[in-house]
Amino acid sequence: MKDKRVIKIKDPRLRKIRNEFRNLWSSAETVRWRGFGDEMEEIRFDKNDDHRILIEERSPENLKYYRSLQEAQQDLRENFRRSICMCYTCGRADLDMYYNKAYNAWWCVECVGMFRVMHPQMKEKYADKDPRFYDFDEGFGESFL
Repeated sequence: MKDKRVIKIKDPRLRKIRNEFRNLWSSAETVRWRGFGDEMEEIRFDKNDDHRILIEERSPENLKYYRSLQEAQQDLRENFRRSICMCYTCGRADLDMYYNKAYNAWWCVECVGMFRVMHPQMKEKYADKDPRFYDFDEGFGESFL
């Protein structure tokens, strides 16, 4: 895929279809995410006494499986956040999207516009500052220009 790409849909009917597909995809992702959570909840509590099982009380296999569920849940969420279904920054799903290959994620055109306006301002603001005392990622802002 190209380094930067904007997917714009002008027809309102096609936008509605796109948004419905994104909502459907989001619902499916939520169901899978909750499935991992439900499985983790079963591992977290003792079925007989209904008390929480401490990490120290778990078997190594049980703990390894629990951690694998956590990783799968986190990977699912991160992959969905990076998909075209939602903006990586604001989470909106009803706008046209912009792909930035440097970060392998999609942003809505409003956030991209904000980054394009803010980056020169931030660059000027922090030009004479010591980089140890501020959090300004110049590469991130420049990737949207």
